Amino acid sequence: MDDFNQDNQKIDTAFGQHTGDETLHLSQTDRQWLDAPFLVGSYVGDGVMRKVVPLAGTPKFLLVSQENSSPYQFDTSVQYAFQRFAVLFGNKGTNGIEADAEGFAVYQSVGGTSAGGTSICLNESGKTYWYVALM
Repeated sequence: MDDFNQDNQKIDTAFGQHTGDETLHLSQTDRQWLDAPFLVGSYVGDGVMRKVVPLAGTPKFLLVSQENSSPYQFDTSVQYAFQRFAVLFGNKGTNGIEADAEGFAVYQSVGGTSAGGTSICLNESGKTYWYVALM
């Protein structure tokens, strides 16, 4: 019986050491992503064509969406779509967003949009936008 208990103790000790060693379970690349700061914030649109939203640097990945709105909506009465959502990954992104040395820049369509087109709505005056950024 003593041999059985000693064997179980050895197994418990080995298992505990293994599961407690976090370097065995994540690659260095994975660990860098986990160590990168996430920012969650908001801004209020002012209606200008280009607005820079300041952050502590340029994000590696970013999602932006207008609060309480559909991300993409086609309006049959005017025959064009409204885009209220954007994704930025490095220097590439969807229409209406780009990386900026101070953070990121969003765009707002000003004037009319032709039928079949898309009106970029990432800076509508008085509207709140939420973003999640991986720095």
